[in-house]
Amino acid sequence: MDLTANIYTIQSLHKCVQNQEGIVIYGAGDYGKKLVDYLFFIKEEKKIKGIIVTNKRDCSIEYKGIPVQEACSFMEKNIDALVIIAASLVHHHEIVMGVAEYTRNYRCMMPEVYNDICKSIDVGESVPYRGIDFLCAGFCKCGTTSFYSILRRLKGIYLSDLKESMFFEWYNNVEEAKKILVEKHFANIKRGQLVGMIEPTFCTYADQIHEFFGDKVKIVFLVRNPVHAVFSDFKMENREGMAGLELAYQSKGAYYQEMFDEFFERIVNEERVLVWEYAYWIRQFIKRYTKQQIRIVFFEELVRNTQRELNGILQFLGAKECRCETLPLENKGDFVMADESGYSIAKLKSEWDGKNPQLSLEDVRKRRYEDQQYYMELKQKYAQAKKVYGIKMTNDQRMKVQAYFAASVRELEEVTGRDLSELWF
Repeated sequence: MDLTANIYTIQSLHKCVQNQEGIVIYGAGDYGKKLVDYLFFIKEEKKIKGIIVTNKRDCSIEYKGIPVQEACSFMEKNIDALVIIAASLVHHHEIVMGVAEYTRNYRCMMPEVYNDICKSIDVGESVPYRGIDFLCAGFCKCGTTSFYSILRRLKGIYLSDLKESMFFEWYNNVEEAKKILVEKHFANIKRGQLVGMIEPTFCTYADQIHEFFGDKVKIVFLVRNPVHAVFSDFKMENREGMAGLELAYQSKGAYYQEMFDEFFERIVNEERVLVWEYAYWIRQFIKRYTKQQIRIVFFEELVRNTQRELNGILQFLGAKECRCETLPLENKGDFVMADESGYSIAKLKSEWDGKNPQLSLEDVRKRRYEDQQYYMELKQKYAQAKKVYGIKMTNDQRMKVQAYFAASVRELEEVTGRDLSELWF
């Protein structure tokens, strides 16, 4: 991959566009559509020669009157225009490999450019931070990233460019923690927007939330069958190279089925599994907030009937309804690293991507820009590392985890007043 082909700043994007007679946008998701919006915004829309995707089946027919076409058939006839790859970083290597078969005239738009585009297009009057209106306070691996993706599209809602601040994990370690939080996450609020945070780890901080954000906040909880949530967390720890699985990979050199049993036993012993004891944590919030301020959403129902559930959430928040018939499944990651080598690469990648609350967003971008060669090479190694897809729990594993959570699920039934035996177990 040509590392000089990356666009890191909106100024570089302008220069690319100005120097080309035609632009082809690779991507019809949030990144691609927002780039189209921006080219219309700066009155360069006539340069757009097409929007292309790898598989047209998963996309809309057109956007803003521009047909969405499959890349292979389109590029066989159109190889003179600049191709701007506007997609998630995880797909860049694969897309570049396909584009390079037809042309060397391509650029990859980095996430920071997307963030700047969003701010540039939204020219409404900015207002200072005055507190948050709502908070999605849990739970981990229950669809909060997909929920964030939907709400980020709505003009009437403000969410930070970075999904999670991890505020209560670092606020005691720095001076003026709340000032840092506001500067890093609440710098571009527009008049009339509802201000929110989506923090799946906040479920255990009822006291601190009440202290820092007050008693008027509305609280949303996303809950999911804890068996599936735990297994999803296991896969995430694996693909991110987290330390808890290091000895397992070192012992056998490759992924093995019993690795999940060892993982589950460890998080039980460490009491980390308690984060999925939904009823216990929700009751801590009920002590501090009225039931009218709390809404519990079941992930399975959000997937099954996205439009109905989303409109219910927006009504609860006091926001306008939106059209969204299918939940975008973000952060899915349906794989684990196949061997110790891939796991080590995943660990390095996660360490490089680690959050540092004392770094401003500009500092993060500067670091990423200065270390772009190492960063992209590491991501390329990660993309090429061997992986195992479609892993599942055995029946015995499922029954063991189900038995562990049975009592807490019954407690959640008491809190919600509904029978969960058919939805979960």
